[in-house]
This record gives sequence, structure tokens and C-alpha cells, in this order.
Amino acid sequence: MDSQYKVVVMRVIKQIVDSPGDLRKYFPADLSAEQVFLPDVIDFGVGENLCVWFHLTRYNADVYLQGLVIWKRARASRVLAAGIGMAVSSGQMAELSFLDRVVNRSVQPLPERRHHRTPILVPWSCKVVVPDLKMWSPATVTDISPGGARIHADMMPVHHGALVQVGLSWHSGTTHDLELVWFQVADGQVRLGLNRLPKATIHENEWRSLVDRAVDAFGDDSGHS
Repeated sequence: MDSQYKVVVMRVIKQIVDSPGDLRKYFPADLSAEQVFLPDVIDFGVGENLCVWFHLTRYNADVYLQGLVIWKRARASRVLAAGIGMAVSSGQMAELSFLDRVVNRSVQPLPERRHHRTPILVPWSCKVVVPDLKMWSPATVTDISPGGARIHADMMPVHHGALVQVGLSWHSGTTHDLELVWFQVADGQVRLGLNRLPKATIHENEWRSLVDRAVDAFGDDSGHS
């Protein structure tokens, strides 16, 4: 781990959701909009950092919510299930909104991804440059796969199909060329969905090393910093 990164221990729990109805149990009506209930999960303590990984099989989608355990019910009663309550950290309204729309059946099934994405639970710092706009921004990488990445950057007037150059100086001096395939404005930032260009093979090993690093640190069943 590079010295400039703060060590944060975070456990990950995976929840497989087969239908919108199955998702309702995690968001009961008596909880606030930014809390999640995890029924039958009692091996976490109050104050513990936690990432809940929702795998939505019907939508071929993965949603990650980070937060803090704020209460625990060790035993079930006639009307209340045992479990824990997690307060979702700020900056995840887009994820919560998507899950709410899934619960209300207003989301159509998503096309299957070519590559599995790995979440960067402690986001990596980077720099993004959009040559067409002659603009750049400090940014963070939040997800990565062999085929691309998701990045949060400062607001800028981006457009679909734009060339975006990404540099991670702490990893290497390489600049990676990616194509902007979607973007979303949230929380004063712009979230960029980027695909690696088919011709961008010269830095394949560099990109693969980043993907491997993410998998080692944040892959399935890891609780790493």
C-alpha cells in the first residue's frame, strides 16, 4: 500500500437479489431513506465500517453501498427480524436512487457487461484530461475492469464519445485513453463511465496491473484497505 493512502479496514458483505420484491426487505418503511437493514446479519458490531454489495441478478448489475453500522438487533421477535442497520455514507444518492427505482419496478433489465467490475472501496486518485475541451480535473477511480472504469471528476461540459485521458501518477507515468460512454451529474461532480479504446493496446500491461491490484485489494470476500 502506498504511503499516501490512509489504511481503512472495511468488511464486505454480498447480498444476491433475484427480484425487485426481494430488495424490499433491505429498505423497510420505518427506516430513513439513507439507511439499509440487513436481516439475519448479526456478526457486525455497532460503529464498524461496512460495504454492502448488492448483486441484482435480473439486471446483471452490481451496486455497492458503503456506510457505518449504527444499530444491531441480535434476536428476532414476533414482528421484527434480527439484523443490523447501516447508515449509508454521503455521496451515494445515485446508487440509492437506482435501488429505489428497482424496488418500484421502473428499471428495465440491463444488458450484460463484457467484463466484471471491481469496486475501489478506497477510491484511487487520478487526473482526467478531455483534449477536445482543453480541460482537466483531479478525479477518483471508483470501479475498474479490463474494459474500462468509472471515475468521479469535477464538473465539466462533457459529451458522449469524448476522448478522456486518465493518468494515475502514483502508479506509473502512463496516460490511458478511454472513451466516454455515459455520464451523470450528482453531488456537485460528474460521474464518467469510460471504455478502453480497442486500439489502446500499447499500455495493456499497465492497465492489467491496475485491474489486478484492484482485484487483490477489493475483490470478492476481501475486507482490505
